[in-house]
Parts: sequence; C-alpha cells; structure tokens
Amino acid sequence: MRRLIWIVLSLFLWPQLAAAQSAGQPVDQPGAGCAGTDLLAQMKTADPAAHAGLFRRAHAVANGRGKFWRVSRPETINAVPPSYLFGTFHDTGIARLPLERNVTRALAAARLMLVELTEEEQARLQARVSSDPDFILDASATGLSGQLTAAERAVAEAMLAERGVTLAVADKLRPWMLFSLLSIPQCTLREIQQGDPTLDVLLMSKAAAAGVPIAGLETYREAIAGLAAIPADTMTELLLEMLRDLSGEEDTRRTSVVLYRAGEIAAIWEFSVLSAAETTGMARSREIFAQFAASLIDARNRAWMGVLVPQLELGGVFAAFGSLHLPGEAGVIELLRARGFEVTRLDG
Repeated sequence: MRRLIWIVLSLFLWPQLAAAQSAGQPVDQPGAGCAGTDLLAQMKTADPAAHAGLFRRAHAVANGRGKFWRVSRPETINAVPPSYLFGTFHDTGIARLPLERNVTRALAAARLMLVELTEEEQARLQARVSSDPDFILDASATGLSGQLTAAERAVAEAMLAERGVTLAVADKLRPWMLFSLLSIPQCTLREIQQGDPTLDVLLMSKAAAAGVPIAGLETYREAIAGLAAIPADTMTELLLEMLRDLSGEEDTRRTSVVLYRAGEIAAIWEFSVLSAAETTGMARSREIFAQFAASLIDARNRAWMGVLVPQLELGGVFAAFGSLHLPGEAGVIELLRARGFEVTRLDG
C-alpha cells in the first residue's frame, strides 16, 4: 500500500499524457540513466510526409509553440508588475538541465508562485489514501487484463512488476489510479525514488529558497475529478492502449522531451494521437484524445481562472503547470486573452 500511496502522489506532478526524453544520441544528458529512441527522428527519415503532417497540424494549434509567457493588462502596465506562465514537463531529466535565466529571474522576483497542487494539498491526499484504501481500489472490479492477448499480458505483467504492482492488483485499481500508475515511466519513478526532483519540484524549491509563497490552482479532489469525468469507454480504451505499450514507454518519454525542449508543445499532443492511431485508427484516436482533453485539460483550465485571474490582476505571479495546459482555443493563454490580458511568448 505504501508503494501505491507514493505513486498516487507522483501523479499530481504528472499532468502530461506522455513523457519522454532525447534522441538516440545524448542531448545534454537529460535522464542520463534512461534509455529510449527519438521516434520522430526515425519518422523524419522513414516517412517524411507523416513527419511534416504532424508538425503542420501542431503548428495550426493556437499558441502551440512556447513554454514561457508574460502576462499583463495593457491599461495597468506601468502600475502592476507583469506575471509569467511557465509550462513544465514533469520529468527528472529535464530538471537536471540549466533553467533559462529569464525564467529563474522571473521566479525569484515573483510575489506569488502558483502550482497545480501544493505540498500541503499532496499531504492531504496522502492522508486520504492512507486512511481509505477504497479510495484507490475497487474490490468488485473485473479489470482490463482479460482484454489483452497472452503476449500483451506477459509484457504488462513484467512492466508492472517493476513498479511493484501485480497485474491482479492493477485489475482492482480504480481507473484514475491505474491511469496514474501507467502515466509515469518506470525510469522516472525510479529516479524520483532515488531523490531526483522533477522540474516542478525543483521550481517549488527555488521559490521557497527565494522566499516566494506558493499557492495551489486546485485541490486533489478537483484534479482527480478531471480524470473521473473522462467517459468510461474512453478511459477503457486509453488504459488498454497504455497497457499494450508499456514496453515502449521510454521511447515515448525520450521523444516528448525532445519536443518539449524545442518548445513544440502541441506537437507532443499530436505525437500521442498519432501513436495511439496505430492500434485504434486515426479517427477514433483523435476522438478519444479530444474527450480526454475536454475532461482533464480544458475543464481544469476554466476552473483555474477563478484562482489565476484575481492574482494576475495584482501582478507579480509566476504560474507553473503542465505545458499542455497552455495551447489551444481552450488553453490557459486564450482564456486569459478573452479576459483582457495581453499574453506574449518570451522563448523562441
């Protein structure tokens, strides 16, 4: 049970759909202990048309590129200090790389740091899990392993064993908990266990060292509600896809970090859709991911406005959250622009 508690807490530093790292050659050694291949580098050679199509779709997404953005009110620009949005990637390897100076300066000078969940809220979650095992387990569940082939079950069982969980236990986990378990690559779990911080943890520690107070955008109940709101059939397909692809998680991790470092945030999403399309078909894959985004990303973005907007009105905010919350018509950037803020990209 302690292992599951730790994994639950890890989820809330992991709002991304997929994680990743660099190409076949090392790139500044992000996640030096982790293997993996940059699948998009392979695609560029093997299928340049598909590679170009992925980036064409990604670049058509509003604010699809960029991690670091300045926020201000045009009418108060001389009276209120600017605020900043920083899209994170919840990865240990990324945290080992130097932060851009303008990001470090903005954080150190902030009046307030906003994050998805504070350490205090994570402690509340831990207390809930410790006192209520039914919170993460459903004894009546039949599980998904029966829908896997024998070969797929063997791979899933071996990969889950590395996480300290049997397939039988995984079958009894509530869908949001199983999704949490499968969303974090084993290498990242291992490095966090060894004490390596994710980028989010690193940023919070820097804020604390600079005396910047930290507040949360949501509670753990609200974050879990986003997962629970995903339609049951969509969640089932997502979980089956994840169980079938556990052996490729380090390739996914490496590929997405390359995209993140380049500021290609919407391309991370397009890569995930394309990867899932190999088993579900492109139309169904895009439908599944759209339902996923509506519940876990878009709805939370709108809910965050109740916290973000009043603080941004005062200025001096450094808001750090998963980078996939930034792009799109329902992304944080467009939601703030609709409320009269000027949001300007600072990187790239």
